[in-house]
Amino acid sequence: MKFLFVCFVLFNALFAQEAFSTQEQSLFETKVQEESSTTLLSTTNNELENNESIENTEEPLLLNQEEVVLEEENYAYLFEEVPFDVENKQSNTLYAKFTTYPNTVYTSQRFAVEIETLITTNEFTKIETRFLNSKEISIINPEEVWTKSNNNTYKNLYFFKVYSQAFKIPTFQIVLYNEDEIIDVIYLEPKALNYTNIAIKDNQFSNVIAK
Repeated sequence: MKFLFVCFVLFNALFAQEAFSTQEQSLFETKVQEESSTTLLSTTNNELENNESIENTEEPLLLNQEEVVLEEENYAYLFEEVPFDVENKQSNTLYAKFTTYPNTVYTSQRFAVEIETLITTNEFTKIETRFLNSKEISIINPEEVWTKSNNNTYKNLYFFKVYSQAFKIPTFQIVLYNEDEIIDVIYLEPKALNYTNIAIKDNQFSNVIAK
């Protein structure tokens, strides 16, 4: 009888240990599943954030490209002539001349042309330069603002770049405004100059060739 009782106690102990092991294994598997779900969710969120970051970096690039196009369109009017009857104007209030002008230009060289104006009236609000009939040449700063150098004298320095021997420096139309009214207009015709087609790597001209 004692033997049966001892066997019964041992059997219950073994059964209880097996049940505890099974429960512990079940809890461990549940914890692993929860950790896997958390890791998967975190990875998914990171991928979504990375995708959003890529999309956000792509949009400004498109905006920048559009801004470049808009900027070019904004100063396209500077290559059109302002209508004005120079022959029948009442008085001359605007005079202009070149103060810096090259004698020789080279292929792909960046060079400067400086213009000085003398204005004999104080009744004006803006000076504007138009670039007419240019060819195979780039105007780097067409919107450059005129700066006062003396009492009635203003200067402007424009930079150009030549691309071929067939280039033509523009005729400069200088327009004097008082608000929206055109007061006076003057034209500066380009001067004749020499053109030299030399190699960019020529060390003799390394200081005058634009990089």
